[in-house]
Amino acid sequence: MHVCEVARSHPDYISAHFHEKVGTDQFKQLDKNLPPHQYMNYTLFDSPPEEVFSRFEDLFDSADIAHPSPQKYAMLSSSEVDVYPKNDAAVEGTFAKRAKESVDEETKLTKIGLNDKSAAIVVALKCDNASDAENWVETFGIGNVEKQLKENFQLAVLHEVKMALGPMVENDEASQAEGDATPFTHVVYASLGEVEDSMANDAVSLVQQALLAEGIADGSVVHAFKCAFNIAKKGTPCGALPAAREIQKRKEENEQARKNNKF
Repeated sequence: MHVCEVARSHPDYISAHFHEKVGTDQFKQLDKNLPPHQYMNYTLFDSPPEEVFSRFEDLFDSADIAHPSPQKYAMLSSSEVDVYPKNDAAVEGTFAKRAKESVDEETKLTKIGLNDKSAAIVVALKCDNASDAENWVETFGIGNVEKQLKENFQLAVLHEVKMALGPMVENDEASQAEGDATPFTHVVYASLGEVEDSMANDAVSLVQQALLAEGIADGSVVHAFKCAFNIAKKGTPCGALPAAREIQKRKEENEQARKNNKF
């Protein structure tokens, strides 16, 4: 959350969408002993991905401060390069476009909002074969996920990584041996809609099986997440968001209990 708060000062910041891995206890305090990949932040900037870090150096420094050893992280600066399914409605639904066009000129607030009821799969991998990336819906298992979830499947967006920083990048032995700068070349964000956690985890398995079959599973990161916080340019300080959400949740539960005449 510290990184999200610092990122708000980036001159090209639009919005951030902080995700928790499906199965992570709500409102749990960050613990350095947590397993990897429990949290994922999807931040949107109105700038070329190659310039995101150079235009605001505090962004990378904040990540180091927020992730003391032995925590590891990767900061991937990427651009949206494809969307599935390909139709006018889907293209209009890509996150960067929606966020940029929905910013209020006065408040600088974006109207884009993910939520903690809808699940999403995030796939980060290294794809050296151009044909694999071109046919990503099949090779990355997204088509199989759509077939299983049917009408629940919402949208998948392919991102191409332009820059990568952080311990997960610097300490990736395979990438360093090959002289590459990153263990990840592509990231897919696939929205699954309001599905049970078990269905989201089944979708993760489908993607993992597809990557294994294609021989591109090594080093990949595939998890199901839910968006916990949507963070606009202005508003409640990020550090206070978990408590604010807990208060709101209790209000909603109390209101529902009143409606049910439980007290």
